[in-house]
Amino acid sequence: RLRWFNQLDPRINRRPFTEEEEERLLAAHHIHGNKWALIARLFPGR
Repeated sequence: RLRWFNQLDPRINRRPFTEEEEERLLAAHHIHGNKWALIARLFPGR
């Protein structure tokens, strides 16, 4: 686990989701269902 954690891209934002991001996530899930790869593209850097 530690080795994997140290290999993460430093540009990734690991802070908790903001209220706006949570709303966007729920809206995207409502539209696309469980297509998480597609939804992940809507959140670059996350």
